[in-house]
Amino acid sequence: MTQQPPGGPPGNPFGGGGPPGGAPPGGFPPGQPPGGFPPGGFPPGGGYPPPGGYPPSGGYPPPGYPPGAPMPHGAPPPPPRPKRTPIAVVDPSAIVVRNGAIVLLLSLLTCGIYYFYWLYATSQELKVALADDEIKPGVELLLAIVTCSLWGIYVKYRNAQKLHAAMLSRDAYAKDQSETVLILDLATMFVGATWLVATYIVQEELNKLARY
Repeated sequence: MTQQPPGGPPGNPFGGGGPPGGAPPGGFPPGQPPGGFPPGGFPPGGGYPPPGGYPPSGGYPPPGYPPGAPMPHGAPPPPPRPKRTPIAVVDPSAIVVRNGAIVLLLSLLTCGIYYFYWLYATSQELKVALADDEIKPGVELLLAIVTCSLWGIYVKYRNAQKLHAAMLSRDAYAKDQSETVLILDLATMFVGATWLVATYIVQEELNKLARY
């Protein structure tokens, strides 16, 4: 009877005995690292690389991955779960593309009069583009004037939410700007000019939707 060498078979880093699960018939597979085993260790119960090979950093397929399927080397991560339900865009051509800087300039030069027009016009365009009867531009404009633009904060925040939901129907990775818009508008009470940045962001989001 041949005695096992004290250090185990050549290339066994564990010192004694073969790898978990035993060596395959005919020896170790081609590409076996000299004196070691695959990065990330052997799969439970022993054995060797799964079909498709190990991922670059070692390890095994994620839970639920189809057995025998190649490993998704370099595959992009799955899209994040959206915070809101995507809305279908019925008529993106209803939205007018405007230069955000010109919108801000006209709002300042007219002491806010153009801003109220912009608030009404963009809400009307969004209503048509999304076929959304919840948007009532005339009533919202009146409330914005009566409340000295306070209702306009809500209108911009609501429109930014609807814009994000609309873009989710075409881009699962669309960025949600609604909270940024709300924070900037509320900060106007302390800073005095951040509403301009919020308005610019909403206009740029409208432009993106119009170009989809």
